[in-house]
Amino acid sequence: GSLESELETLEEEHHPLGIEDRLDMWMDWIADRTARVRHGLLPWSRAPRTVAQVLETSTATDFERAMLLLACCRAEEWPVEAYFPTRWRSLADGPVVASALNSPGVFVKSRKGKPVHVDSPSWSKNPRAEPSLMVSLGETPAVRWKKIWKVDDRIALKVFWDLDAGEAKAEVSLFGPAAQRMGLKQPQDLLSDWAAGWGEEAEASNIAIHNLTPAILQGSLDIKAAMPKADDDGYVIIEPPFPPLAPSDFRPAGLDHADRDAAWLPGNLLSYDCAWEIILPEGWEVKLPEAREATFANGAYGLSITQDERCLNIVYKLNWNEEAIDSEQWPAFRAAFLDAQESEGVRIVLSPVKE
Repeated sequence: GSLESELETLEEEHHPLGIEDRLDMWMDWIADRTARVRHGLLPWSRAPRTVAQVLETSTATDFERAMLLLACCRAEEWPVEAYFPTRWRSLADGPVVASALNSPGVFVKSRKGKPVHVDSPSWSKNPRAEPSLMVSLGETPAVRWKKIWKVDDRIALKVFWDLDAGEAKAEVSLFGPAAQRMGLKQPQDLLSDWAAGWGEEAEASNIAIHNLTPAILQGSLDIKAAMPKADDDGYVIIEPPFPPLAPSDFRPAGLDHADRDAAWLPGNLLSYDCAWEIILPEGWEVKLPEAREATFANGAYGLSITQDERCLNIVYKLNWNEEAIDSEQWPAFRAAFLDAQESEGVRIVLSPVKE
């Protein structure tokens, strides 16, 4: 269609320098020209729309945005590849749905040999890709498939907190694409800021980084964290701290809608485990959160509590795999995740012992 003339106009207006400038220019242009839309639960029986149709309607799915960017790259004769998440393979025995292909990405190989990765859902450039399957789109499409790395989201936290002494220790593990998107270049600052959020005058010390990559942070620290002050009614409310990546950070799109006709496919397998050991102060009565357990189509959520005199142990788990959730399974998943992401579900309430 008019893609070639559109690109010529952009060149004249912006005068980009180098590959990254051109990618930024094209991505801004695509975002301006196309409103993002999502596929429903439809059989993948029709061909994707052409570039001309996408530009004419000013709408595009993530798939179509990625392919439009790929068309721009091919117009410049850049070496470029597209990838699709491996989770679409889980639907190979049933009807293939368009949403299984809703998170493609584009790899552009620069002349220096360092690839630039564009992620279609976030519409941003990332230094490293998350998927595990790639297809070459050269002169002959789909001429080769190859495995690349596979990264899942694994979040873990262990906390020991003595409320009487106002001292705590924590071990934090952030692993996967979500951690990478946070940016882990200053891990000490990240953990220090996280510890400061425990309460007034909370402060971290002895921060140790045990493992650090663009997608992994494993560290430990000591924390000065006094018991929160009582409110006007004399109650002390304690909310055990979640990791720097909270359950709400994995909130799926469309969770506000109780009914939906589209499958939801997790971006990655998620393993989320927290364990808090809390030493309760003397002279207080304690009201504990309710233990709960829920299973849904592709995972489970659970909260368990045990108490031995003044020692309280709380274990929180949220896990899911990469299987699709259809419209019938959606209500159970939605209810479980809304419960799982509610921080008040793990809070502890202390009240003075009545004489």
